[in-house]
Amino acid sequence: MGTGEFACVMLRGGAPWGFTLRQSAQDPQHPIQLLEIEDGSPAAVAGLCENDELVSVNGKPCSNLSLSDAIELIEASADCLQLL
Repeated sequence: MGTGEFACVMLRGGAPWGFTLRQSAQDPQHPIQLLEIEDGSPAAVAGLCENDELVSVNGKPCSNLSLSDAIELIEASADCLQLL
């Protein structure tokens, strides 16, 4: 996604979703971002890109989430994952 653009994507089919996450260890307020996107994965098919910032996971805002909290929300998604 380009700078300043927002997109809501729905990934279907269940894990693995095909991406990894990162958050600055020195600054836990730093946004959670996508680190790697696996070719051909649901994340790649949805158009997600490396360095995209997560704004929400399944409707829950990421602004106050730790990386482990975001991962927990993602892992709890059985067959459908909504990302903004």
